[in-house]
Amino acid sequence: MELPEIDRRWFKSHELFWGYKQPDESAEEYIQKAVKPLLDSGRVPILITDLDPATDMKTIQEIIQSDPKVLPGETILLRLALKSVKSIKPAVSILKKLFAGAKAKKQMPRWWPLLQAEFDIKCWKMLKKELGSLWKYTNIAMTPFMTTEVILEVKDQITVAQFFLGEEKEICANGDMIVNLKTCAGLSAEKMAYNLFDYAKEIKNNQLSPTCIICSPSKSSWSIQKNQKRLKKYIRVFENASETLWSHSGNIMPNL
Repeated sequence: MELPEIDRRWFKSHELFWGYKQPDESAEEYIQKAVKPLLDSGRVPILITDLDPATDMKTIQEIIQSDPKVLPGETILLRLALKSVKSIKPAVSILKKLFAGAKAKKQMPRWWPLLQAEFDIKCWKMLKKELGSLWKYTNIAMTPFMTTEVILEVKDQITVAQFFLGEEKEICANGDMIVNLKTCAGLSAEKMAYNLFDYAKEIKNNQLSPTCIICSPSKSSWSIQKNQKRLKKYIRVFENASETLWSHSGNIMPNL
């Protein structure tokens, strides 16, 4: 998508979406091609996937074993979707192996998981217990649908806040949003609603300073013009909500 054409801030910023990989592309081929536009800007992307360690370990390993040509010492976050309690042990295994490899080589890993989950407080505590001393290295992706109880439990590890958008007609100036979560986040619900301003207040009230990412995958049938219109409409509302965020911390910048 040509973001400069919508005349908004942050147009040079974007993440990689695993759903755009072609069936005949290897993980290495897709990732190398996708990061190429970012190399001159010095930015390292987040690879957005809905891969679950419980069911997609082979694909996750293929990604982790790839070595895209980004700046030396830089780490790419790999968003993984923990969809059930069965996801916990394989997720912990991934983190332990990556940590051991980084420690042995005495350098930052090329890939590091960014964990997203629909967990209740019990499952988050279980994950925390399984990780033990590695919990402090865990990166968690916040969503608008996390309860305050869960946020309080994991807030020290929240490094990313995800903002989801759907079709143009489901983006309201008062902040009300309806999104297809299976498309945006790999979550179980087809569609859910949230209010962008309430979400921003939740982030501020918990004194969080995450990197903000706008998750807006496109259907193959949608034109560039359609995507530009819905993104432009969303960013107008997002910019208003971001005043709440920036009143708490000047370090929060959204990535598209």
